[in-house]
Amino acid sequence: MNKYDTNDKRWGEYIPFLFRTTDITIQDESAVCFLDLICPAIQRHFKYNEANISNIAHFEELLVSDTFNRYKINMLEYKYQPWYRISNYFSQSNIKQDVINDFPELKKAGFTNGTIDITSKDSTKAHFVKYFIERVHTLEVMLHNLPNDSHWVVKLKKDVNRFFATSKIPLIYDLNLNLIKPLEEPLLQNIIDTALLPRINAISPERANEFILFYHEMLGDKPTDEIFIGAFKTLEEFTRLLTSDNKFEFKKEYLRKYYPDLHPTIVTTIEKLNAHRGDEAGHGKNAPEEIRYLLLAILNIALLLLDYKEFHKK
Repeated sequence: MNKYDTNDKRWGEYIPFLFRTTDITIQDESAVCFLDLICPAIQRHFKYNEANISNIAHFEELLVSDTFNRYKINMLEYKYQPWYRISNYFSQSNIKQDVINDFPELKKAGFTNGTIDITSKDSTKAHFVKYFIERVHTLEVMLHNLPNDSHWVVKLKKDVNRFFATSKIPLIYDLNLNLIKPLEEPLLQNIIDTALLPRINAISPERANEFILFYHEMLGDKPTDEIFIGAFKTLEEFTRLLTSDNKFEFKKEYLRKYYPDLHPTIVTTIEKLNAHRGDEAGHGKNAPEEIRYLLLAILNIALLLLDYKEFHKK
C-alpha cells in the first residue's frame, strides 16, 4: 500500500511515479533487459540534444529536485558531460554500484560492479529491483519535463513502451497523460505467458512468436485493424496444423468437419470474427479498447481448439 496521500492537494497537478504507484512486481531479468534497451536510447537523445533543450546541465539539476533526490549527481562524475551522467544513471553498472553500497560485504569480498552478477544473489535481488523502480520513477519525471511538441521526444516515449513490452514489464507510458502506469492487461498477458504460449510453442514455435508479436504491437502504435487481421491469420495457420488440413478456413463447413461438437454460439462467434477480416475489418481502426477484446477472443479460440479433443472424447 502506498504510504503517500495522493489526494493531498499540495501535490499540485503532478504526482511522480514513486509516490502514487502501489504494488508492482518486476522480475530482475526483465529489469536487466529494459536497462540494456533504454540506456543507449537515452544516451542518444541527450548526446545529440534531440529535444533542443537550451541547457542540459540545468535539466539535469531539475531531475535532482523533481525526482525528490532519487536522481543524484555523483561527484566523481562531474568531469563528464551531463548527457553522459543522465544516461549512465540508467545503466546496469550504476544500479549494481548502488546495491554494492547497500552491501559493503560485497565490496570487502573484492567484488566490483563490473565483475559480479548482482541479480544472481537472492539477498540482493530485491535491492536491485528497488533501485530499478527508482529508475522508472526518474524516467517518468524526465519524460514529463521534456517538450511534448518534439518529434524525437514522442519517439522516445513510444520506444519506452516498446521496451516495456519487449522486457515483459507490466507498465505502459500513457502518451496522453504523460504518466507511466501499470499495464491493465493482466488477463491477456496471463493467457499468453502461461495458458497458451507453452502449448502453442510445443507445436509451432513460429506461431507462438507471432502471437507474442501481436500482443506487443497492441501496446505500441500499429494500426489496430492490422493487428487483428494478422492475429486471426496466425490462428488460422495454427488450426491448419491442428487439423492437418492446409486448406482449413474458419467457415461453417470446415468447423462442422473438424469440430462438430462446438456449441452453436461459439461457431457463430468464430464466424463473426472471421468476417471482420474482410470489408468490416476497418471498424477496428483507432480503437485500442476494442482490439484488446478481439485479441483476447482470438487467444481463447486457440485455447478452445487445443482442448477440443480432450473435452469431446467419444
